[in-house]
Amino acid sequence: MKNLFFTFITFILLNSCALDDDDNQILLEYIKLEQAEDMMYPDFNNSIKHYALNVESISKLLIKSVDKESEIFVDGSSQGFGNIEFNISGFNFEDTIIVEIKNSNISEKFYIHCIDNEVPKIKIKELKNTVDNGYVLLSSKSINSRNSPYYFLFIIDNNGVPVLRKKISNAVTDFKQHSNGMYSYASRKESKNSFGFWENEIVILDEKLNEIKRVETIGLTHTDNHDFIITNEGTYLLMSYDSNYRDFTKYGLSSNQLTRDSVIQEISSSGNIIFEWNSWDHMNIFDCLIHRFPDDYAHINSFFIDSDGHIIASFRGCSTILKINRLNGEIIWSLGGSNPSLKIISDPYNEFCGQHTASSYSDGILTIFDNGGHCNGDREAKHGQFSRALEYKIDVDNSTATFNNHYILQNNMEFYSKSGGSFYKTRNGNWLVNWASGVDHGITEINPNINEIVFNIEISNNDEIINNYRAYRIYEFIIPIKSNNKIEYLYFNK
Repeated sequence: MKNLFFTFITFILLNSCALDDDDNQILLEYIKLEQAEDMMYPDFNNSIKHYALNVESISKLLIKSVDKESEIFVDGSSQGFGNIEFNISGFNFEDTIIVEIKNSNISEKFYIHCIDNEVPKIKIKELKNTVDNGYVLLSSKSINSRNSPYYFLFIIDNNGVPVLRKKISNAVTDFKQHSNGMYSYASRKESKNSFGFWENEIVILDEKLNEIKRVETIGLTHTDNHDFIITNEGTYLLMSYDSNYRDFTKYGLSSNQLTRDSVIQEISSSGNIIFEWNSWDHMNIFDCLIHRFPDDYAHINSFFIDSDGHIIASFRGCSTILKINRLNGEIIWSLGGSNPSLKIISDPYNEFCGQHTASSYSDGILTIFDNGGHCNGDREAKHGQFSRALEYKIDVDNSTATFNNHYILQNNMEFYSKSGGSFYKTRNGNWLVNWASGVDHGITEINPNINEIVFNIEISNNDEIINNYRAYRIYEFIIPIKSNNKIEYLYFNK
């Protein structure tokens, strides 16, 4: 019944927000500003329905229809015919100005999404016709003139328009949409735990982006912000850097050494622990000496539910990826490290290092954002530090991970993302690569068949590129529209 109700609401939203372009008749000549044209983007084009407008220091919109008999509505109220000026002084960040043109039984709607000076600059530097048609979802930040940070949740179209923009008071990471249509992000709490590390909580939002719940790990000293999954069963998969005192005398250290274990914990929606896995019990610590040993030795930074329901997890501190049995915690296969069960075949650099966002696909492809630092082997000594998007073909029967493809930014091995970063396949087969820290190319989408950048989006503040932890493509969502002092919902489906 719930799914039926949601489908019915979606149908209403889809039909109420549909743009009637019968016979492709163009009704609007332009929407523009009275002054400061650079405060609104992109340039007006009748085929583009969404625009961003900085409403600070702007007073009027100029709207002109093609036919002087066409009636112009703003937020549902008639403003006149043919050619109008509309005062926007009362609009604020997160508001959306809805402009509708009507002529006889034909109408067109245009959505002007209001931003302010605190929103970082979003710039499209490359856009080719082979780009994926989804939207980019990410969390970001900005610094104001008083050097205070602002944090944002964004859903951005291919013209750089943030159709969703929400300010969040605390530092946020890993804003994402889950398979059930719900969302989450990690929010840093105001306090640190008893070991002096920042604590986090996972904020869960419903399909309409209303907060419904906050969750944390149970019985552990830390809830981590790197990743979180709402599983198909409705349970929550969380990760932790759990502080413990360990005997590290065999490594020439203390018998009571403070460390942080990488822990995966699955809990039910009612708060019961279903599954827990700890790196200390399953990993060779000698593979984890390069990154932050002995403190955060394994440094889990992503996990993924494979098609068989088991977990693929990335351990940056050990340059290792493990597939973990979700029922008993046993290692199904390992990739990287000193004694992996899968052997890397034909990779020109022989290994991946300090990686992020390992994901698998139904065709047996494993994708990795290979940061290229903290290598266990001799790659750094031979080739230096460089980052790439990387594919392996996994063959468990033959115990191999065969190199399938990779992309090195501009084929230049000087680009090194020292932390963060993500790589996911888009629906049309492109690669969405977020280069993160140390690479001032923002987020790129690659056509992997010809190694061509088809999309490049940069987010900046005071002319400095803002590095984002992850970026995703999404295709179907509902966003709240604050218009005329009421909330409506706009349905997007690509």
